[in-house]
Amino acid sequence: PREGIAAVCTSIVDIDKNINRAIALGLLEVSPDSSLRVPRILSLKLPEDSEGLHRQAAEFLYRLWWEEAEYSTEEQGLEIHRLAMLGKVEKISVEMAAVLTRRWKDQSRFREAVKTCEETLAVFPDYRIFHSLARSQAELGETDAAKKYYQQALDECPPADEIVKAAILHNLAGIYVNQGEVAKAITFYEECLELDEKIGNLPGKAATLHQLAGIYARQGEVAKAIAFYEQSLEIEEKIGDVQGKAATLHNLAGIYANQGDVEKAIAFYEQSLEIEEKIGNVQGKAATLHQLAIIYANQGDVDKAIALYEKSLELTEKIGDVQGKAANLHQLAGIYANQGEVGKAIALYEQSLDLQEKMGDVQGKAATFVMLGQLLAAQGDFDQALNYLQQSLEILPHLQSPDAEIVRRIIADVQQMAGD
Repeated sequence: PREGIAAVCTSIVDIDKNINRAIALGLLEVSPDSSLRVPRILSLKLPEDSEGLHRQAAEFLYRLWWEEAEYSTEEQGLEIHRLAMLGKVEKISVEMAAVLTRRWKDQSRFREAVKTCEETLAVFPDYRIFHSLARSQAELGETDAAKKYYQQALDECPPADEIVKAAILHNLAGIYVNQGEVAKAITFYEECLELDEKIGNLPGKAATLHQLAGIYARQGEVAKAIAFYEQSLEIEEKIGDVQGKAATLHNLAGIYANQGDVEKAIAFYEQSLEIEEKIGNVQGKAATLHQLAIIYANQGDVDKAIALYEKSLELTEKIGDVQGKAANLHQLAGIYANQGEVGKAIALYEQSLDLQEKMGDVQGKAATFVMLGQLLAAQGDFDQALNYLQQSLEILPHLQSPDAEIVRRIIADVQQMAGD
């Protein structure tokens, strides 16, 4: 903005006259909104106090484009962050990095978020940026790094910042869920829920109720899971959290699908999908397409199921969603196994297993081990089949999963087959 140049170039006499001369000479151009731009970068030597100039520019634009503006564009946010970093303005650098990376995470732009977090942390190691970095790393399947940075964020979070502390606890709990440490995850979620209720953080409370519901659903406590999801949905509708609402509808649909209420499940998934497409939530859309594919596969509409899985797989690869990609590969493998294409099925299960091991997704590994074990047993490779099945059985009790007993029966059957 013209007034921004004047604010930074305080040592230049008669600044307005000089700006007009620069415009006349073509060194500056006037944009439709009356702001000024440089049409060509000149190789000029900056004054010795270039850090001070950058600081002045960052502070001015932060006030004009951020504090006093009703809406700020991504480009403005990036420019404020760039100038603040060069001017060593910690408060502005950290705030803008946190805002930008949170926005990108919600848009499934995980790699951009990681890059900006790392650049910011190299100068300002702030707990909020450690938290943002961990969130995007978790989505990219870098589970160990995410866990490390979540813990670092938690350790450095000041006691007074209860909102961020609650968010860190919530996200760290999610890592423990994926790694099969369910009891520890519940402890973190309950601590988070207590904080959310204390500070009146309704979005945080809704998200935590949602995650606890997911745990109870996986443990077979369906009534408790539905009650928690419905509490979460009530809050999301109250506060206008459409992204949270889409996720809760998605998971309630999953419960109804498991109970055999297919029509209700499809209706809930389609409501969720409509919201996800409206808000541009690529990751959520991929997950919902995946679940719809499962329903159509169970109904025998294999071609439609494969088309939906492949569309979901394409989206997960596009955004680098490793967990979603692993899940799609796993389900496609199941379809090919049912069609008798055992070699193709085993190859897809092995690809899925590689990704699950990379993420530390023990729940996913347990499911894939079972499927590989049964396929290999059918082909007569009993030793490898029992090896996979035993690895699954070692995981499931830690997850408090009711499937452990099913796997025990499968192992007994395979041992019988091997003996025969």
